[in-house]
Amino acid sequence: LNADQGQLVWQRCNLGPCDCHRIRREVSCWRRQLIEIPITHPFPVETEILDFGFNRIDAIHVKSFSAFKALRDLDLHDNSLDYLPERLLDNLYNLKHLKLQNNKLENLSENIFGDLRSLETLDLKMNRFSELPEKIFRHLKQLNVLSLSFNSLENLATNLFVNLTQLEELCLEKNRLKSLRTGVFKQLKQLKRLYLHENSLQSIRDDCFEGLEQVQHLRLDKNQIDILAARVFRHFRNLLTLNLESNAISTLSAGVFENLYSLQSLLMSKNTIEKLSGGTFSPLVVVHRLDLSFNGIELVEENAFRGLDALTHL
Repeated sequence: LNADQGQLVWQRCNLGPCDCHRIRREVSCWRRQLIEIPITHPFPVETEILDFGFNRIDAIHVKSFSAFKALRDLDLHDNSLDYLPERLLDNLYNLKHLKLQNNKLENLSENIFGDLRSLETLDLKMNRFSELPEKIFRHLKQLNVLSLSFNSLENLATNLFVNLTQLEELCLEKNRLKSLRTGVFKQLKQLKRLYLHENSLQSIRDDCFEGLEQVQHLRLDKNQIDILAARVFRHFRNLLTLNLESNAISTLSAGVFENLYSLQSLLMSKNTIEKLSGGTFSPLVVVHRLDLSFNGIELVEENAFRGLDALTHL
């Protein structure tokens, strides 16, 4: 298209229900009470940002986005989608950000993200997933942020996060997870933030966090954890904050905090801890905040706080 033809295409786009911005290459259909993707006023094929957030769309044709090879941002959050065609996202090789949160999705095809090789953020929170196909994210090698929070996930397949070697943030809070499989996070070598709070986790095995050497922030609060295996946190050499509040932890095993030499904040309030043994916190040489409030501590052994030389808040 020449300049005049290109301008005309964007002008025609604005005759429809959406706002079309040629300079930003953006089409915004945000809060337009749409029940389907408009087809009477086609969007320019050079569109890079497409926003259908906060509508009432409950179905999408498989070819709805096939012409938009330059698309970088696709926003479908807060609609009524309960199904996505397997090939809906085919050929969107330049897509970087995909928002699907707050819909009614229960299932996804294993291959739906197959062409999204440039994707950096994927938001799937506040849907109705109870499980996800193994290796569904295997093609998303550039993904930085993945949100699966506020769903009904009960299990994570061992290879669910395979190939996500660039992932830095994983949000799994507000699900129904009861346990974590061995090696489920093994390939997340660049992960910095892991959120597992407000699930139904009961015990944490000593091999479930393998591969998480770069994690800096870990939330496990508001679960049902009663047992922490010895050396369970040994992989977290760069961990800065650890939140274990509001669980059912009664005993701190010897070596449970081994290798947490970078930890600055440890929150363990609202558990059922009765005894603090000597040397329990000795690896925590830079911790400045330790919260043990609202426990049932009756016995504090000699040297229980040995090693906490940087502590300023207890």
